[in-house]
Amino acid sequence: MAKVPKITDIEAARKYWDSHSIDEVEGEEVEVEVRQPLSHVLSVRIDNDDFQTLKVMAKNKKIGVTTLARQLLHESLASSRSNSEDSEWVVRLDLSNRQLTHIAERISDIQKPNKKRKIPA
Repeated sequence: MAKVPKITDIEAARKYWDSHSIDEVEGEEVEVEVRQPLSHVLSVRIDNDDFQTLKVMAKNKKIGVTTLARQLLHESLASSRSNSEDSEWVVRLDLSNRQLTHIAERISDIQKPNKKRKIPA
């Protein structure tokens, strides 16, 4: 069995694989886990400082920003589930003061009857 040569461009890769089979190539066997594709999309607004931090962390891990955000959310939820008292699932979010203030304002606006509500831009 032969090793795959170092291929530097797409045309070279195309020519090589047009004339070779994967069965001819030596390599190690690897076990992979195939999972169902993710089925829900969640759009979340975050402040610029958090986004910039997320970008730097993702770049350091050599993964995408949304992948890292999904991993962090998953880890936080898993931790909350395992630490939850009375078998309740509690999501602990680390919200900045600005986010908490915004949420409190929105709740206050919603609770006021017959008042025009602010619609965030």
